[in-house]
Amino acid sequence: MILLEPEQVIFMFITLGVILTYIISGIHMIRLYFKYHSKALLDFGISVIAMSSLWWSSFLNKFVIFLLPSSDGLSAQVYVMLLIIAVPFIIYFFISTISELLSLTKILKWFVISVFIGISVLLFFISVLDYSILVEKTNPHTILYTPLYTVFSFATLFTILIFGFAFSIHAWLSDDQEVKIKGKIITIALSILAVLIVLENGDFPFLFLLVVRISSGIVAILLYLGFTLPRWLKKILL
Repeated sequence: MILLEPEQVIFMFITLGVILTYIISGIHMIRLYFKYHSKALLDFGISVIAMSSLWWSSFLNKFVIFLLPSSDGLSAQVYVMLLIIAVPFIIYFFISTISELLSLTKILKWFVISVFIGISVLLFFISVLDYSILVEKTNPHTILYTPLYTVFSFATLFTILIFGFAFSIHAWLSDDQEVKIKGKIITIALSILAVLIVLENGDFPFLFLLVVRISSGIVAILLYLGFTLPRWLKKILL
């Protein structure tokens, strides 16, 4: 029988909070789409919701153990499937947003999207046939990623950062102060996200990892604020 330690239960619920923060932030942006009819709001909202998938496996693994102490949590196969399945949605809607805002060529947009969809589908089939090529579960709480999956995850992060920073730089160069502020907030959010994702895979004390996980939820709020710039925030910063 495997019982979660108190800190693991806390970590599980904090992770759930992070997931809900991304989902709620994305839903708010989608609601604004129906008010302003901006496709960028719709696409970005969906991409933020899809980003919550980064923590699905972590939460569900602990949740299964929490409910069924006699189990080993999620299997390594299901764990990696959940990590892969939402990547095409993150990439498609995130790049669609940036492409619309920066008027990027359709060739570049669809080339990047097609590459990631193709790789994601390939890795998903690999996870079905032999998941050990991608991950290894050494104990109910520990997942080790192989070089192949590590390269894929960092390539995904790098692509999001490149397109995200491209928008941020464009915003910083704008004469519109509101657009500049949006660019600065999104730059901060993406920079924090990049650091946090690297730190989450490290072997650090519980309190440090807890701060890292909570900070991941703050990134969702920053993405929402940076992309929508609510009136109350505008009054403070302008």
